Amino acid sequence: MNTAMKFERVNSAPKAEAVVNANSVTIQLDPSRVNAKEEWFVGQFAQRVIGQPEALQVALQAYNAAHNPLRDMSRPIGIYLLIGPSRTGKTLTAETLALLLHGNKDALIRLQGGDYRQEHQVLDLKGSPPSYVGYKDPGEGKGKLAENEVDPVSVISNHNMKRVRLGSDSNVNIILVDESEKADAEFFKLWMGIFDTGTLRLGNGEMVDFSNTIFIMTSNLGMAAVEKLARGGIGFTNSARDVTKADVESVVSQALVQVYPPEFRNRIDAVVIFQPLQDNDMKNIVKHEIALVQERIDKQLQRGQSFSLKVTEAAGDFLLQETLTKHKSIAELKRVVHREIEAPLGRELQRGTIKGGDVVHVSLGADGALSFAIERGVSEEESIAARVAAQSSGFQFRLQRAQQIIELMLSEGHQLGTYSLSYPVSSVHSLMQSAALIQKELEQVFLAHSVRSQVEPDQVLVFSFRTIEDMAVLVREYYGELNVTRR
Repeated sequence: MNTAMKFERVNSAPKAEAVVNANSVTIQLDPSRVNAKEEWFVGQFAQRVIGQPEALQVALQAYNAAHNPLRDMSRPIGIYLLIGPSRTGKTLTAETLALLLHGNKDALIRLQGGDYRQEHQVLDLKGSPPSYVGYKDPGEGKGKLAENEVDPVSVISNHNMKRVRLGSDSNVNIILVDESEKADAEFFKLWMGIFDTGTLRLGNGEMVDFSNTIFIMTSNLGMAAVEKLARGGIGFTNSARDVTKADVESVVSQALVQVYPPEFRNRIDAVVIFQPLQDNDMKNIVKHEIALVQERIDKQLQRGQSFSLKVTEAAGDFLLQETLTKHKSIAELKRVVHREIEAPLGRELQRGTIKGGDVVHVSLGADGALSFAIERGVSEEESIAARVAAQSSGFQFRLQRAQQIIELMLSEGHQLGTYSLSYPVSSVHSLMQSAALIQKELEQVFLAHSVRSQVEPDQVLVFSFRTIEDMAVLVREYYGELNVTRR
């Protein structure tokens, strides 16, 4: 198991001891110290994957390996097996890694072990060879696939791995294999070759490069035996026997030997056993689930309908107690949040009670049930219009002129310049709100094209967009202290 790393804030000056002699200066390095990027990664990861410190260590290991210029380029970046009860954060670990590398939790290839129970299904990963049904000559129609179009040859083709991370500045691929233990033995033989050489030749002859890929496999291996050992559920408060970490590791180790051949196990860089969630972990997950509801409000509602959700601590405790009375699991918590928060809000939205820009306060009522109250606000469109109207008449005149120039240039086929805007954020919620609002302003007010956002270390939200220099000047004035540069 990986040795735990000590996390500490690092000053800008290097923590090193210099020894000076007549001809040279020797600097004693401290490889254990955590730099600013690692500290940012640790903070962001811990906000999403809660109660699993060993998963954090492995995710940080993968993140550092992906940026290490000295790593072995003849094999994948890392191969990790995550084992534990359902809904403890195994799949979420891969999604969070994708989010922090690419700004999108879905920027990965997803495979289900259960989809490869038979040998012919495993062969589908390689694609049909010549003279077989479904074979596609790599020379035919070359270049015709749009960058966002699915390559039908194989889900793990070079094209598909690039497609899922479109818009990202990082070229790291992530392949997630959920419930890997359900796959056929041929499935593991296929991956053993990939893990060794970092390549795979598809049926049509295309060579796929996995040297810049992180593999994450999840499994519930041994969890049924652990639950039986606990006589009532792993980690539940009503268990007849408390299951220790050593118990779980012993059961999982035996199961690993029974299911995975030694030559496959030896190619895995780290095995992480996810632990049952504790009460304090569940309390933090309640906050995270509420933040996810807000994220869906910001993403899924039509323009101008977004509103803010404020949940009191007492209301959060109510959600937690409703969860603990049945099963201490994330699955049960999600059901409670849906029943007590999402469903009532959905009904009010359908009735038109909640308007864009409102603040919905959720508290615990005197009757012991959740209470909802609405604080009226203004919609995002009204807020944007008010901000523009507050600018000087000179600004508005220059804005209209720049808008006309952009429309004229585009109609004549001219190219726009590429610029970036950097915006610091303090939390995941403020990140979602800021990203949505700034993107709307760039597109609607400044007529920016190809607007994309990327989260960078130190919680900086960076937008790239295409426009003209006159409009970029206006963007700088509008956002004041924010940094706008040409790329």
